[in-house]
Amino acid sequence: DKGGYVDLHRLCPHLHTKINISPESLTKHIPSHFKQAACLDCGDISENWLCLFCGEIRCSRYVKSHNEEHWLQTLSSPDDHSISLSLSDLNVWCYLCNAYIAHQKIRPIIQRAEQLKFAVDENVRSNQPTEEWRREYRTGFYYDQRVQDHVPPTNDGRVYLESPERIEDIIRYLKFTRDLEHLRTLPLVESELPSRILEKVHSKEYLQSLRANDVPPSLDHYTNENSFNCAKLAASGLASISKDVWTGKLDNGFAIIRPPGHHAHRDRPEGFCLLNNVAIAVVALQDCEFIGSDHVPERILIFDFDFHHGNGVQECFYQSSRVMYQSIHRYEHDEGLFYNDEGKIEFDGEGDGKGYNVNLPLRYIPGGYGDLDYLEALRKLFIPIAKQFRPEIIIVCGGFDSSVHDRIGRDRVTSYGYKMMIKSLMEIESAQGRIVVGLEGGYGPGTPEGVSACLRSLVEHSFGPVVGQEPTRTDEISTEMIDQIHDAIDHFSRFWPTLDAQAVHSSHRG
Repeated sequence: DKGGYVDLHRLCPHLHTKINISPESLTKHIPSHFKQAACLDCGDISENWLCLFCGEIRCSRYVKSHNEEHWLQTLSSPDDHSISLSLSDLNVWCYLCNAYIAHQKIRPIIQRAEQLKFAVDENVRSNQPTEEWRREYRTGFYYDQRVQDHVPPTNDGRVYLESPERIEDIIRYLKFTRDLEHLRTLPLVESELPSRILEKVHSKEYLQSLRANDVPPSLDHYTNENSFNCAKLAASGLASISKDVWTGKLDNGFAIIRPPGHHAHRDRPEGFCLLNNVAIAVVALQDCEFIGSDHVPERILIFDFDFHHGNGVQECFYQSSRVMYQSIHRYEHDEGLFYNDEGKIEFDGEGDGKGYNVNLPLRYIPGGYGDLDYLEALRKLFIPIAKQFRPEIIIVCGGFDSSVHDRIGRDRVTSYGYKMMIKSLMEIESAQGRIVVGLEGGYGPGTPEGVSACLRSLVEHSFGPVVGQEPTRTDEISTEMIDQIHDAIDHFSRFWPTLDAQAVHSSHRG
């Protein structure tokens, strides 16, 4: 144990032996309510383990001796071993390695265990929510371990920040903080999104090149033979949870997905992004056949708090008045232009979409921007515009590289800032709390903390306060942020009369 994180030993040599417990047979060995799983030796129902060889349950006091019995059997039979699944945190322990282990062979078992532990019933995909579901947690959570098959190359001497490890860190942290206990874990998406939806966002030629793993390598992205399937799983997962929120099966939700998507263009990848997950989810929400009803949202808000500008999302809806894209992002770094030139205020939409693309590009300041800077931007600029736009559902590009701990961004956003940004979006009454967050960037220890903070904000909106330590703010609003908000209000007030430039003047401290 390292400060609450489980250190996984991925090279367990004992997984070549037979695991008798299959994902399908877990229900035979585990009661419908995990908390009723009792140790066969003492009847204890806390901190129990499921033996993946024989299917028996032992508590932490007796599991070692049970494993020793299997270890003695391995001396004469290669089919016996001593690997157990924790029913508390769903990690897997190998007695012989004396370590927690992670391996593709045991992923399906863990996935099924997560569904059984965190889902209320097996009817999560029924047309109408059950009454039992209505009484339980209403924040959806989507994660599919198969997206971890999108792995960076190991032979080019580079270190890739966008890697499977960043997702593993998030899941371990959410297990440690017990946030997952307050969520509705959704079943895995098995059916692909229709090609008509994908082709509204990406060209046929680009999709074919991704499918064939024929995308030229670059400094800011990589692919392998699994990458296209992983990208489709990410897009499908976000579209699926968005559908459930729109149709009322869930109040809100969060999708832990990768590769990220908000930089992906119609005909090329960019910035670790292959398919534009958020754009695809929005197009899916507007598709009557996908939703299963003629009642689809007329107005959708995309809010992007990633440190980088989501130029791919902007490109997709630049001429649309049905989809508003709002982004707060770093535009300048200490060495000049940061990332791209498309996130300026002047990029405000085109044609019917004029005024519906709202950028707040941030200049470089030493030390970066903190919680209250970001919240002031929402309060004075983004929320007033959104309230006049009246979105029916909100999709959030959840990038956490603006975190105080991030390796790329140099901002100072903490858990408090992320939680309060989601809470601020809840104030947009027309959306009725329908918010879905899709993971984008974030490459440091602040990412799991930020995800946890956003989840707590979602859960508390629909269920009530979550027990745990509350984040606190540690900064003040900078005069630089106030000036930049003022500039943005001057620009966008021609489109959105609700903006009040005087409010910014009255809060100016210098």
